[in-house]
Order: sequence, then structure tokens, then C-alpha cells
Amino acid sequence: MTAKSTGRGGRREGSGRPAGTGKSGEPTKVIRIPESVEPTILDFLEAYKARKQAEAPLYPDDVQFPVIDAQNFDIPLYAYAVPAGSPMPAEDAVEQRLDLNQFLIRNPTATFYFRVKGDSMNRAGILDGAIAAVDCSKLPRNHEPVLAVVNGEFTVKRYVKTKSGFVLHPDSDNPKHKPIIPSRTDVLEVRGVIVGTVQKFA
Repeated sequence: MTAKSTGRGGRREGSGRPAGTGKSGEPTKVIRIPESVEPTILDFLEAYKARKQAEAPLYPDDVQFPVIDAQNFDIPLYAYAVPAGSPMPAEDAVEQRLDLNQFLIRNPTATFYFRVKGDSMNRAGILDGAIAAVDCSKLPRNHEPVLAVVNGEFTVKRYVKTKSGFVLHPDSDNPKHKPIIPSRTDVLEVRGVIVGTVQKFA
């Protein structure tokens, strides 16, 4: 059986990314420009990115800020792990008293809380519906979970350094979540590092 030729330089039928599945959600096309205008086009794209960055929201919709001058609320922290189903240890087993605000927050004026939506970081223990604390003063280290804004939308991912910059990686059992690899036209900013989460079950 002989394969059918598409012609020199032709496009194979059905090849390429399906229309509407790119980041923009609509079909894309390739354009050609004179080499002499390339610097002007690139400058325009940088200016466009800067404008979109300025328009990006500062905080998620359900942001909450810590009460800086609140009275401490200490609860027991036991000196050893408590197996599930065991009776409560005696009071003399208390190692210290713990205030969750002090435990989660290092810099109160640069920290805020928000509610996590989705399962793109469930293997990292950042679960749907949890309250996450974000420290905006902390520089992200490799593989740390961060809150980022990508083209005006918030997302929680792992910050992974690369030779050319960084990539935002999911940490999920759900295969639908893919790494976010910034392109030249993307407007992307890391807003802070996720320093902890709190999940309420009852």
C-alpha cells in the first residue's frame, strides 16, 4: 500500500493542534513580518505585557488578612504523635502551647489567606477547600508551592527552576493538569509562597 503524498510543503490533513485548544481558547495563525520591524513588534509585546501586568488583580476574590493585633489563642501541642482512634493523652504530655497564626505567619504585614479551589496540588497536601497562607515577602525556592497570576488568573503550582527561567508544575493525581510553561506573550507573576494550609472537616 502506497502512502498518499500531501505535496511538498503541504499540511497533512488533521495535523496540528485542534482549533480552540490553545491558551487563548481560539484558533491561532502564523504571520510573517519583515526582519526590520521585529524590534518594534517585540517592544510592543513587552509594553502590552506590562499593561496587562498592571491590570492583573492583586488578590484572589476570597482573600482574607490576618488580624495582626489579635489576642493569642493557644491550644495544646503534644510531645508525641497521636495515633488515630486513641484516647486523648494526659495534660502532662503537652510539650507546649501552639497559636496557629504564629505557626503559619512569619511576616503578618506581607501575608494573606485564600481558599484553594481545585485539585491541581492535592499530592502536595494543598486540597480543594483548604485555607492557604501566602507569604509575599518570601522568595520562592525550587519546587516550593507558590501562588501565581497567569494572564490575570490565579493558580497554585510548584515553582520549578529551568535554564531559561521557571515553569509552574502541578502536583496532582489528575492527569488533566499540565505544567504552565511561560511564553513571551504570557503575563505571569509569582505573588508569594504557600507557607501552610488549614483544612476544616467538621
